[in-house]
Amino acid sequence: MMALDGSVYLSCSTGESGVDVRAVAHPAHSDHILRYLEWYAHRDAPLAERELRKRVADWLADRAPSRTEPA
Repeated sequence: MMALDGSVYLSCSTGESGVDVRAVAHPAHSDHILRYLEWYAHRDAPLAERELRKRVADWLADRAPSRTEPA
């Protein structure tokens, strides 16, 4: 899950012996999380995840520097 404004990323999954939870404030400031989200947005996944993958891809594209900003 990601907050609508992109300020928080939250991931949860279940395993054999527990639950894994990842919560990151300001994911745009974490290279590790950005790499993970890029992988997630472009991976070959079931159709059920298509909407979330598209939202993540759109968020990643929106945070790319504009052409008017210095590099």
